[in-house]
Amino acid sequence: MGMEKYRSGSQVIRLWKIEKNKHHEITKSKLDLEERLEEWLAKDPSIISPDLLIIGRQVQTHGGPLDLLGMQENGDLVIMELKRDKTPREITLQVLDYATWVKQLDVYKIQDIANEYLQRVLSVSFEEAYRKKFTSELPESINEHHKMYVIGSEIDESSQRIIKYLSEDYGVDINAITFNYFKDQDAEFLARVFLIEPSTQVVKQATRIMYLPPGMLQEIADEKGVGEIYSYLATELNSLFDSKGTTLNSLAFSGRQDGRMNTIMSLIPTKSSKDEGLKFQVYTKRFAKFFNIKDDEAVLILPKSKEWQLSKKDLELVGHEGYFRDLGQAKAFIAKLRKDKSLG
Repeated sequence: MGMEKYRSGSQVIRLWKIEKNKHHEITKSKLDLEERLEEWLAKDPSIISPDLLIIGRQVQTHGGPLDLLGMQENGDLVIMELKRDKTPREITLQVLDYATWVKQLDVYKIQDIANEYLQRVLSVSFEEAYRKKFTSELPESINEHHKMYVIGSEIDESSQRIIKYLSEDYGVDINAITFNYFKDQDAEFLARVFLIEPSTQVVKQATRIMYLPPGMLQEIADEKGVGEIYSYLATELNSLFDSKGTTLNSLAFSGRQDGRMNTIMSLIPTKSSKDEGLKFQVYTKRFAKFFNIKDDEAVLILPKSKEWQLSKKDLELVGHEGYFRDLGQAKAFIAKLRKDKSLG
C-alpha cells in the first residue's frame, strides 16, 4: 500500500494487489451510500475501535436522530454521525448539539435506549450485551465523558479545519474518520483514516460543559439570516446582565441571585432562521426576579412566546421561548428592560 499527502494534511490512500509476484493498483471506488457504511459500523464497531459497543441507532434527540450511539468499556459514550451531504458547519454543529443532549443522559435513560435497541437487534439486554462484549459487569459510573466522531467517505477541508480547531485549541473530544472504499472484481476493501491520530489527541477529560467561541456563534447567526438581531442583542444584553458565556449552541446571560450566578436568558442562533427570527429562551421566574417585576409582566415584555421547561423537578427551571423576528422588536424589548432596570 502506498500513501500521498495533501497539503492540508489529509491522506490519499492508494492500494495495490499483489498476485503471482506482480502488482496492480486497485482504483478507489465511490462508496455508493453512506447508509451502507452506517450498516457496517452498526454490525461491527471494531472498524472504529475494539473498545466499542453500539447501544443505539437513529436515536431520537432534541436535535434530530443521532446515527449511532456507542459505549466504551469504562462507561463513556461515543457519538457517531455520518456526514452524508451536510455542509461543514451543519455536520459539526449537529454533532455538538447531539453532545449537549448526550451529556444530560442519566443511567436510566441510557439503559432504556440500550435495551430498546439491543433487544430489538440482538435479542439481549443491555447488561448481557455489555458482559458479552467486555467480559465484565457494567461500571458503576456511566457517561462521565463522551467523544464525538464525524464519519464519511470523504471529509472536506473546511470540516477538517473546524474539527481540528475544536480539538487542538479547546480540548474538545471530537474527531473525524474517513473511510476509503475499493473494489476489485468481487472483492471489497475498506481503509480507515483518522483526521487526528487518537494516540496523539489531547482532550479535557474533566470538562463537562463545552462551548463555542463567540465569533463562531456570530458567524452562525449571519448564516441563519439573523446576524444583525443577534449582534444588537448580544451587545445590549451584556450591559444589562452580570455576565455572559457561550455553550455549544447559545449565548447565555446570567445574573447574581441569592449569592450565586444563575443563567437567566439565552440567544440560540443554531435554532434560528431568517423566516422565524432569532430564537431565545428565558427562565421566567429568574428573569422577573432579576428585573424586579412580576412573572406575568415578564411574559408581556418578551416577544410572543410559549412555555418551556428544562426540568420537571425544578420549578425555577420553567420558562418561555420564542423568536425575535426583526431588529425593531429587539430594540423595543431592550428599551423595556432598561426602563424596568432603572425603576428597580
